[in-house]
Amino acid sequence: MTRPVHSSPGRALILRLDALFLVLSGCFGLAADLASYLAGAGPFGAVFRGDASVIGVVEAHGLAVLTGIAVWAVGTKASGRYWHWHLAATHALLGGANVAFFEVFVEVGARTGGIAVTAVHFLFVVAQLVAALRSASR
Repeated sequence: MTRPVHSSPGRALILRLDALFLVLSGCFGLAADLASYLAGAGPFGAVFRGDASVIGVVEAHGLAVLTGIAVWAVGTKASGRYWHWHLAATHALLGGANVAFFEVFVEVGARTGGIAVTAVHFLFVVAQLVAALRSASR
């Protein structure tokens, strides 16, 4: 019977930092989306007030939270590189969507925040790819 090899301390740290970012930024985004939709409040103000198309950002932010929880609970204890590849793809999707639809950040007056969160997404793409590739050579 083969014992699972757990993530190295460095890889586990990258996974935990990533999970923390996803949970915190996802919770902030989810709260802001809902406050905006329901009351015209928060950083997105009246832009999303009563607009059912907010479902996309609610889903994205909610899934970020759930992904972060899963990585924290399971990913840091798992063997292999799966979670590094998974998170690299997740951040590429989220960061890519931010770039493709960056106009929404400008429209709601969150240009600087949009740039910052998009940069962090791509920072995690690189960090997760490096972790996955380094673990492959061991």
